[in-house]
Amino acid sequence: MVVYLPAIGEFAIYHGDERFYTDGALVMLRTGDWTTAATADGVPRFNKPLLTYWLIAGTFGSFGIGPTTARLASLLTGLMTAWLVWHVVRRSYPDEDVALVAGALTLAQVELGVLARRATPDMLLVGFVTLSLTGFLLLAQGRGRGGAAAAAWIGAGLGVATKGIPAVAAACFGLTAWVAGGTDHAPARTVFRPAPIAAAALIGSLER
Repeated sequence: MVVYLPAIGEFAIYHGDERFYTDGALVMLRTGDWTTAATADGVPRFNKPLLTYWLIAGTFGSFGIGPTTARLASLLTGLMTAWLVWHVVRRSYPDEDVALVAGALTLAQVELGVLARRATPDMLLVGFVTLSLTGFLLLAQGRGRGGAAAAAWIGAGLGVATKGIPAVAAACFGLTAWVAGGTDHAPARTVFRPAPIAAAALIGSLER
C-alpha cells in the first residue's frame, strides 16, 4: 500500500464509480443541501448512504477540490485499518514482532492499496468493520472495557452509515465471537453500554 501512496492523486488510477461520490459531494457544497446526494445533473441518488459524500465534501471544503483530497478519507481509513490490525494483535500476543508483521502484511495487501486510492465507500466500509471487529474481539478476550465497547458499536454504526447491511452482519459476527469467549469474555454490562449503542444507532440511521 505504501508504494502506491505517491500516485494517490493520479487520474490514471481513476475508477468509474468515483464520479458518483465526487459529484455528489460537489453538489452538496454548491447547494448547501447535505441531506440528499445527487448526480452532476442534479438528479437525486439514493444508492448509498450519505457518510461517504459527507467525508469527501469535508475534505474538498477543507483542503481544496482534486483527486488527492477526494481520496484522502479512503487513504486515512486504509492506514487506520493497518493500525487496528497491529493493535489487536499486539494486545493478543506477547511477542510484539508478531504485531509488526501483521500490520506490515496488512499494508502490503494489494487490494487494500487499490481501495485506499479510490473515492468510494469500499475502503471506508473495510476500515469501520475492522474497527467494530477489533472491539468485539478484545471484548471476547476479556481485554477490552469501555473503549472496546465503543469501538465495537460505533464502528458498526459507521459501517452501516457507509454501506448498510454488510456492517450489520459484521457486528453480528462480532457478538457471536464475544459469546464464544465463554467465561473469559467481558461481562454483558461492559458490552451492552447504552451510550455507544445509542451513538451507533444514531450514526447508523444515516443509512436511510
